[in-house]
Amino acid sequence: MKYLAAAWAGVCLASTGMAVGETTVQGYCASFAHQYASQTAVDLVKDSIQVETEPAVLRWMSNLFQPPGSRFESGYRCRFETVSPRKEHTVSVSLYLAETRDFAEHTQWKDLQIIPIEHVVDEANGHAGYGVFKYLRPD
Repeated sequence: MKYLAAAWAGVCLASTGMAVGETTVQGYCASFAHQYASQTAVDLVKDSIQVETEPAVLRWMSNLFQPPGSRFESGYRCRFETVSPRKEHTVSVSLYLAETRDFAEHTQWKDLQIIPIEHVVDEANGHAGYGVFKYLRPD
């Protein structure tokens, strides 16, 4: 998929077949990585952004007793590398796709949600939801 220079802000080209305001899991993680690097005054290592799907079993258990609209659709681990004058770091953050925008806004970690909540699509695995970041782990 091709993205405009502003893609890291989450706006996809209409030719991708996605609605305006939607982004992919990879694009949403890239937006986070760029904003994190900017806010922490480090450089993002080129081509270092990786996305892994988290196992569904724990999410399934947590969703079991939740009312409709209060569930997580899927989870991912976004990893990227940064470099500062002192050393390189690998940063890992969890991304969850919430069923509704209201649930995403309710469960967001305000200090960690450094980019706006957007509708995120994982076409490969058939999931979509509103992106919420949790559990930042810099190494």
